[in-house]
Amino acid sequence: MASTTTDMSVSAANRTFAIPELLDRILTYLLCNILPVEPQDDPRTVRVHGNAYILEHLLRLTEVSRVWHQNITRSSLLQQALFHRPAPPDMRSWTLPLSRLEGSYSIMQYLRKVRAPLLNPVIQTTFASYQFRFWHLSPESHGNKYCAFLVISRKDLPAVSLRQRTGHGRSISDMLLSQPPLTALEATICESSPPAACSQRSNAWRLPKVDHDRFALGTAGSNDQLIPWASRVGEERDETREYVGRTTRLKDPVIRCDKGLTIGMVHERVAAWMAEFSDVAAIKLTSV
Repeated sequence: MASTTTDMSVSAANRTFAIPELLDRILTYLLCNILPVEPQDDPRTVRVHGNAYILEHLLRLTEVSRVWHQNITRSSLLQQALFHRPAPPDMRSWTLPLSRLEGSYSIMQYLRKVRAPLLNPVIQTTFASYQFRFWHLSPESHGNKYCAFLVISRKDLPAVSLRQRTGHGRSISDMLLSQPPLTALEATICESSPPAACSQRSNAWRLPKVDHDRFALGTAGSNDQLIPWASRVGEERDETREYVGRTTRLKDPVIRCDKGLTIGMVHERVAAWMAEFSDVAAIKLTSV
């Protein structure tokens, strides 16, 4: 009797999931558990990891069956929630027009009414070393808008390549960085290492071993030692020598896509920069 009841329950569930409209409604209900993230929130918080957990489960549900895959990929709402499709313009924005702050609204009242951008929590947790986050810029100095940044180092790239070859990794690569989408990021060199030639040059100018007692006593031959020693000190203190041959600016530093940047686009461009400039160890990308 118990077995019959179980079979009937499973059969009823399968029939329900086979109806695209009902399945879409059920899966959409999961999105109600996604919590808003405040500006400057640390991407390592429980809130961010909880949001990522929900979206990662939705991504894996596409592998349950062909029906589920088609239903999720065809649902505009679910695709927007999964950062695979840009969300329509609403009260969530990167730029807050100053004109709306006039009258009785204060800045904080307006920020409470207009929802802040939503960064992709899957990217924040999957690539935790990037420290991907955003904050609100002051109206007086920056025109009242939000700004985001992330830092990618050379040591991150091998793991990225390995992840992109898997099914789940390919899904992540196609994800937008945020909602509404970021359309442009400007890259700057965050960390670089001196070229080998510079290292050899600096080693060649290391201070000689000096007999300080002879200098103090002013014994014979001290003047012969003093002149080259002083000149070498001057050369050693010239710190600009360490930057000779070092990359100071990236070629074409702006990544742009009007439809929205994905993490795959960012990884591809950063990998190209790293391949071209071997001394660049880390790159910071800031929203434009």
